[in-house]
Amino acid sequence: MSAQIYLIGRPAFDIEAFLLFLAGQASDWRRTPGATGPEELVEVAGRICYMSFGDRQSPRENSTYLKNLIDLGHESVLEHVSWTFLLEGISRALTHQLVRHRPGWAYSQLSQQYYDEAATAFVMPEELRDNQAALSEWRNAVEQSRA
Repeated sequence: MSAQIYLIGRPAFDIEAFLLFLAGQASDWRRTPGATGPEELVEVAGRICYMSFGDRQSPRENSTYLKNLIDLGHESVLEHVSWTFLLEGISRALTHQLVRHRPGWAYSQLSQQYYDEAATAFVMPEELRDNQAALSEWRNAVEQSRA
């Protein structure tokens, strides 16, 4: 999988870019009629953490969903009502570095606790391409991680 960057939010929510991401996930999103762009952006930021779209989406209306996020203390999603980029196909190591150096940035990341990643794609380090022994060991480690 190659890295993809989607600009899904600026001071207004870019629904077309977000729907393009969902199409790539073979999923959909039930929107709340009357919700504003910023309210939808915060909802999407929260739902991305759990990939709770399509069949996994709760029947909650936008306002109820946002209140629940705030009640749970999951307030970082409120920070997305500015510029929001959705990154896909990058390593967990890279996202960890981004999160560690977060001043001025807000991150919402797919939860490895609540989302089954048994079929997830792994990002192969390019240095392994020319070393078949190392590549074989890496693939073995990936399969052991999945198991």
